Amino acid sequence: MSFAVVDTTCFSARRVHRSFVVARDDDRTTADAVARRLGMEADRVSVLPLEHNDRNVSITLVLGDDYRTLSLVPDAGKETNKKT
Repeated sequence: MSFAVVDTTCFSARRVHRSFVVARDDDRTTADAVARRLGMEADRVSVLPLEHNDRNVSITLVLGDDYRTLSLVPDAGKETNKKT
């Protein structure tokens, strides 16, 4: 999984206590994978498509006060093809 940061800003509308991921198109697959990779629960993913998505943004990651508790979970975003 790779990321390309296209913009960073301060979320000044309100204080964010819990980090969350927003899917920027109707398919939340990528947002779910990023959340799993960061160790977030599924309830921290929402869908809010961008009307004019000229940059082809897949997700928005909003880091909250809990950002220090997030950790990269190895292989959490990958599908496994184990044979049983």
